[in-house]
Amino acid sequence: MKNWKPILGILLVFALGIVTGLFVAGAIAKHGVDRFSAEGPHFIGQFVVRRMTGNLDLTPDQKTKIQTIIGQTRNEITAIRLEAAPKVRQSLETAYQEIRAILTPEQAEKFDKNVERGRERWKRFQEK
Repeated sequence: MKNWKPILGILLVFALGIVTGLFVAGAIAKHGVDRFSAEGPHFIGQFVVRRMTGNLDLTPDQKTKIQTIIGQTRNEITAIRLEAAPKVRQSLETAYQEIRAILTPEQAEKFDKNVERGRERWKRFQEK
């Protein structure tokens, strides 16, 4: 077994390649999520139109019409969300209170901080 060092070296290079690939893929995915979070719902519409333009070879006229449809749909969905928001908030508040009731005081304190951070992120997202 005189060849174990070269084999180990090759395996190490492959393992490092896998780790590097996973790290890069994770960073790219995080960048996409961060970009969506920073740019908000308009980013989705732009992303969809870009994908459709590339995949379907849309004409400029088709692209314009699709952008209009996506914008109208986004507005309709926003109206639906605004209409449903009070019911959703009440349901979430009920769930928070029920969860909080079964936690220890230390857990409840951490839970409250987590909930508040989530609410702050949601407010920032809604402002976009």
